[in-house]
Amino acid sequence: MNRACLAFALFSLACANARSSNTCHVDGDCASGMHCVSGRCFALPADAGRDGASVPSDAGHDAATAPADAFVAMHDAGPSPVDAGRDATVLADAGRDGGRDAGVDAAHVPSTIPLLFSEYVEGTANNKAIEIVNLGTARFDLTQCHIDSYANGSSTATTTDLVGSLSAGAVFTMCNSGATGFSPSTCTVSNASAAVSFNGNDALALVCSGMTVDVIGQIGVNPGTAWGTTVSTANQTLRRNCSVTSGDTNGDDAFDPASEWTSAGADVFDGLGTRGCP
Repeated sequence: MNRACLAFALFSLACANARSSNTCHVDGDCASGMHCVSGRCFALPADAGRDGASVPSDAGHDAATAPADAFVAMHDAGPSPVDAGRDATVLADAGRDGGRDAGVDAAHVPSTIPLLFSEYVEGTANNKAIEIVNLGTARFDLTQCHIDSYANGSSTATTTDLVGSLSAGAVFTMCNSGATGFSPSTCTVSNASAAVSFNGNDALALVCSGMTVDVIGQIGVNPGTAWGTTVSTANQTLRRNCSVTSGDTNGDDAFDPASEWTSAGADVFDGLGTRGCP
């Protein structure tokens, strides 16, 4: 080997040694596949599909594909069962959209308050009464409740506050003080409020603690004379069917009394004050 070749070989060996060293100034000082970071050579891991930069601290902070992105895969727009209601298809959507409603949109959803209308009397002249039953297992404070009356399709309510408390399984009866077909003194409360001055086309809503618990009729809609035909809200006494255990919490949906009520006929009052569901 001549001197020129020997010198070139020694130079190549020195360069190789320099590149295999752990110290550097630029990437070129490091071996292939390594990078100069803070004066030392490192073999950086693959970016695992996170974004366009080969950065060791990119722990899944881009849009969708990083395996370390602990929530992107679960909380984006897909139908994941742990999505907790963020999109339109998950099981735990809790009623936020139109698919699997658990209580927020327009479905007939059970209330957490164990009250409902159990009897409705719309008789001749002032022969009017409304009965409420407590289907719960404990006494219920009625002072947190009121009845809203919506006359002739109005969307504006006239409110009548309730009083007292109601034992489990018992009923509260409010009657029109001007009734002549029965004695209003047999009722829990007797007055001439809008709650017992309704006609067949007036909607009634039971509201407790700001929550709509039950509705008779359709709020904001005037059906003419009454809702229903054979089972009607005009000139009939209606009794809630025993199979109904929760109120109609949506006052905006269509109302057909035949779906949950049975008619006892006109000016029938013998069931007031007792839970006599058919």
